[in-house]
Amino acid sequence: MKEINTQLEFRSLSEDAFAKTLHKRVSTYLKENGIPRRGNVGLVAKTIVLTGCYIGLYGTLVFSSWIPEGVSWFAWAAMGILLGLIGMNVLHDKVHGSYTNHRIGRFLLEIPIFLIGAESKIWEIEHNHIHHHFTNIDGIDQDISPRFFFRFSPHQKWHWFHRMQAFYAPFLYGLLLFEWLSIKDFIKVRTYLKEGHLSQRQARMLTVTIALKKSLFHVIFLLIPLIFGMVWYIVVLKYLLMLTVGGIFMTLIFQLAHVTHNVDFTEGSGLLKDKSWHRFQLETTHNFAPNHWWVTALLGGLNYQIEHHLFPDISHVHYRKLAPLVRKTATEFNYPYHCYPSLGAALWNHFSYLNRMGSPSSVESSSPSR
Repeated sequence: MKEINTQLEFRSLSEDAFAKTLHKRVSTYLKENGIPRRGNVGLVAKTIVLTGCYIGLYGTLVFSSWIPEGVSWFAWAAMGILLGLIGMNVLHDKVHGSYTNHRIGRFLLEIPIFLIGAESKIWEIEHNHIHHHFTNIDGIDQDISPRFFFRFSPHQKWHWFHRMQAFYAPFLYGLLLFEWLSIKDFIKVRTYLKEGHLSQRQARMLTVTIALKKSLFHVIFLLIPLIFGMVWYIVVLKYLLMLTVGGIFMTLIFQLAHVTHNVDFTEGSGLLKDKSWHRFQLETTHNFAPNHWWVTALLGGLNYQIEHHLFPDISHVHYRKLAPLVRKTATEFNYPYHCYPSLGAALWNHFSYLNRMGSPSSVESSSPSR
């Protein structure tokens, strides 16, 4: 990732009438309805259920033999789904500070986060400070990094094999968690030290912490099953299955909001001083399935990414109530508000967009995809 261009600054919030109006309306709504900005009892209950199911399923698979071998493969795949759900519902809110302000509560949340192989500090920098501030800016936002095999932005270089990216994307998405659990976090520590996000002392401490957590994670999911009698290659294959399913699941859901039709992409050298940051978030973000409560509950409110990007300090459990206010205000100011009606429509448009970016004809124009 390139070092952040200091020219990429947005117009002052004091000059943004939309932002002032929206923040006033949201603050008033929360106050009048007695709604806290942080999570609620429902979020705590969801955390306990998801974490309990994850730990319970692991324990059943490793320490008992009553699950038939054929069914156990599906159970390990389900572990991957649960891993993703914990990431979306617990990790995501925790690193944004929208889950809870209580120190003990934040400490306890590190337990499920550790159990899915994530590091909160790395997520905080990459996701909060970089992705949220510089959404869809090529060369800065890691979420649209092409990694050679992809072309997510019309500003990125096209290769002949991108014609097939809509077909091979899910397989490469499955590699996400392998990065998490191997070299990515260590590389990020060095990168963020160089960019000034971490001090030398913080970088050293974080490197040791990451090494210990990753090692213990592999002890739990690889060594302990071996100790309790599982055949080594079966352990490895089921571990790979869990991570692959979790990687595909998480990457797909996060990509639906920003790598799709209608949203804008910006070159890293672009000047944004005359642009409102709030409008920029509306131009680069897409909601989906707003009327499907089960999608919101399962995916940690990631179907309300517009509300999340505008109010990252508010827990996802409140986004469904805030969405009408945001949409109404955006309409009044003639700002865009992108939304697909269902999860299926969002998935279809994501792969349709990948197919479009893989076409040679897409190279003829460098304008944002509309």
